[in-house]
Amino acid sequence: MLQRSMPMDIVKGREKAAAILMIQCGLLALLCLLLGLLIPFAGIRVVDLSDRGFAVSLLHGFSQQLFLVATVESRSRGEPLRFAIQNLLRALVIFGAGWLVAIQYQSVTLTLLAEAVIALVMAAGIIHHAVSRSRLQIAILCRLAIKRLGRLPWKSAIALLGGALVGFVLTNADRWIAASLFPHAMFAVYAFAWIILAVSQSIQAIISSSLFPAMARDYASNGVRSSFRMASMWGLGLILIGLVGLWPATVVTIWAIREWFAGYVSANPIIPLFYLLAIIRVSDFWTGFLIVAGRERAVMNINIFVAIAGLLLLVGYSMHQTGASVGLLELAGFACLLSFLRQIIIVIYSFGAAR
Repeated sequence: MLQRSMPMDIVKGREKAAAILMIQCGLLALLCLLLGLLIPFAGIRVVDLSDRGFAVSLLHGFSQQLFLVATVESRSRGEPLRFAIQNLLRALVIFGAGWLVAIQYQSVTLTLLAEAVIALVMAAGIIHHAVSRSRLQIAILCRLAIKRLGRLPWKSAIALLGGALVGFVLTNADRWIAASLFPHAMFAVYAFAWIILAVSQSIQAIISSSLFPAMARDYASNGVRSSFRMASMWGLGLILIGLVGLWPATVVTIWAIREWFAGYVSANPIIPLFYLLAIIRVSDFWTGFLIVAGRERAVMNINIFVAIAGLLLLVGYSMHQTGASVGLLELAGFACLLSFLRQIIIVIYSFGAAR
């Protein structure tokens, strides 16, 4: 919600609204931390950690979440260089301090605590600088943020969460199926080839970190059609680049596996499918457009529909292939089919939303 609303608020000059929303996100993250800290006090043990280790782990997670909230501001203003510098400085300082604490005290808990403290200090500084543009004291903004928590679009937030969870399942379903069905050696081959998809998703996330707030700013300034054109330009451009590079990338990858990773040579037949799947996933900016346009419920419903279709497809395949085992090629094809189906539906719906 913050990544969508903050760029729009800034474009429209609503600095106070942007600052309040940022503080609300930080307060909600703090609430999750406090609720999590109640778990060891209730005598519930969810992981094999000491109470202190569990508490520090939660604090570390909170610090990373707060830093993400803080750096939304630089991206929302269309300043990717400042965003990159913020992340680079955090990485360098945390690496140096974490290394020193680890060497000095030989303690994982203290190392995580040091990293958490550094991230919290940096996040607090960024947030303080960001909200200063509202020309209101931080205490006043905090009171307003608490008072207006009930006004947040909770239904939209829940739809976004639901869509993200189902989307996460769709993205990783084939890997989970492989882990449950394949022998260890066969799963290792599939997971090795899956590196292509992991890289593509990282590339997509990096591009979206700047493109999504840019679409939100464009939506606020020029309307839904302009934002749709931006998403389509990037999506179709990456599809074209991916299709041009599909054959040479496949040839080079298969050659490299034969030369240097001979133990995984049985992954070669699914390499073209995984590159095709990577093209589909890395070019999906229409989902971001729908979220910017306030169609998060449609995204959630599409994800649910595709998940149900995939489940029915698996059931139907298992019924008609009695006694036959699922192979690497079949599972990779299943993943491609689901992603292609989802992409087609998302694009068609985006056309309708842009009218």
